[in-house]
Amino acid sequence: MNFVGGGAVAFGTKPAPIASVNSSLIPNQIQTVAPNSSVRGPVNIVSSFPNGWTTLAPMAFSYGPHIQYVVPSGDRPSGGSQITILGYGFGSDTSHISVKIGGQAAEVLNSQPFALLHFPIYTLTVKAPPGGAGSAADLVVSTSTGDFTLPGVFHYWQDVQVFPIAGNFTEILHDSNRNQLYLLDPTARHIQVFSLNTQQFLVPIATGASPRSMVLTPDGSRLAIANVDDNTVWLIDPSNSQNRTVVNVALPNNTAGYQPTILAPTSTGKLFVHYLANNTTGGVLQTLDLRSLALTLRADNPCGGCIIESTADGTKVFFAENGASSGFVSIYDSGTDTFTFTRELQSYLTEFAPGPDGNRWVRNFNLLDATNAIESVTSIPDLIALNSPNAVFGQRVQSGGGLLYLPLVNGLHIYDLPHGRLLRMYGGLSLSTTALHTISLDDSGQYIYAISPTGLQIATLDSVPLSIGHISPTSAAAGGGTTLTVRGSGFTSATQVVVGGATVAAQFVDSNTLRFISPPLPPGNVRVTVKDSSGNQVDLDAALTSN
Repeated sequence: MNFVGGGAVAFGTKPAPIASVNSSLIPNQIQTVAPNSSVRGPVNIVSSFPNGWTTLAPMAFSYGPHIQYVVPSGDRPSGGSQITILGYGFGSDTSHISVKIGGQAAEVLNSQPFALLHFPIYTLTVKAPPGGAGSAADLVVSTSTGDFTLPGVFHYWQDVQVFPIAGNFTEILHDSNRNQLYLLDPTARHIQVFSLNTQQFLVPIATGASPRSMVLTPDGSRLAIANVDDNTVWLIDPSNSQNRTVVNVALPNNTAGYQPTILAPTSTGKLFVHYLANNTTGGVLQTLDLRSLALTLRADNPCGGCIIESTADGTKVFFAENGASSGFVSIYDSGTDTFTFTRELQSYLTEFAPGPDGNRWVRNFNLLDATNAIESVTSIPDLIALNSPNAVFGQRVQSGGGLLYLPLVNGLHIYDLPHGRLLRMYGGLSLSTTALHTISLDDSGQYIYAISPTGLQIATLDSVPLSIGHISPTSAAAGGGTTLTVRGSGFTSATQVVVGGATVAAQFVDSNTLRFISPPLPPGNVRVTVKDSSGNQVDLDAALTSN
């Protein structure tokens, strides 16, 4: 291609004058002058040739700096985490770059083009400065060509506390009835108990040989532990750990070496006991009646090697095939004592997390509704994924069903579940890479209780993101007057509810629950919106059916 005799260059939609064309040293080297632009940030450069050819260099020039992503976009109040700012127009000369977070200077470590991309994106690495506890801070990048500000993008944790204690912990549970935590240590054969009231570790609770998993019954009256080596289930009163019952749950004629591995309680006073064997495919399922201590073999076991977990009230138990390409999923209903909605997803499983309300659950990256239909899929931009630390086991769904908490080696991602959208990225933590259930949450989702390499870590969010998990019931009379409940997160007494475009008076129940009376609505599907006092809003399309 040759510019001699004509040709044109445009920056975005603005034509640029061609100063010279030099083909002696570098073939068809073009020198031009960037035109003035009212548009800040990256623009395409388009070159046109007399022979009719046109070539495009996408985002090849930037009018001042432009921030695309900040990874992570949160830290502990003391700061210190390494932050990667991805964007355009930074350049590699850090002497002309400064960064401020919440008005405080962040140490600039380096700036370089992001490798393997045709877009001239730079990675600007900085160290987060200390910030206001619980604040949402502005982030400003300044260069010799201008400034770029992302308002309120950087979230400082309200608090991050570390409580050191030795142990090889694999699971953590939050007991809301007693306001304490349980950390299972299979190696030491006990459970460490931490009081959230006194901020101290209490006397450990002894377990049987090789404890594999622990669960609380829905009423919180008993802590159940599965012990694989001696084939027992220990039932312990958490208020008095000496009050315990040891149940022999060994399978008769067990030549395959099945051992009790996973437990899940129901609302009807039963406990699912799932058995696995190291060298055998499939599994065995029994129920233990917690009153009579009778065991019943379940011939309707919906899958072989399952992961199972109950809702908070035990009315549903979720089953998912573990590591199998068939990917069977099923939901048990405690009221009818039956399995329903069995489905095959044709994908391998590494972990899953049900919503405490039972209206939604997450299987790997698939978001399923209460009928096991795929509702959406979580996804994040490749640039964020490439610059994020590895995830660790133990993702949790917040009580209202609208948020997914994904723990990372040094932080936390929070997703808007109905839309599969990443909302926040926190750094400033240090989490275990060997635990199976690494985090637990309080009911609001404000407090994250985590297993760390040194013991226990408790992190408090600056704020819980606004979300809608589900509406119940899912239909309303067209003439209005139906009492409806919104479950979600981040609600306050100032949160507004908009139904089909009409603002309604909402009763604040708690941070996860609002109630309202439906207005007259046209027949069909209706959108529900919640708005907070800061101007944030979340929509849930087709949340209601008016009839």
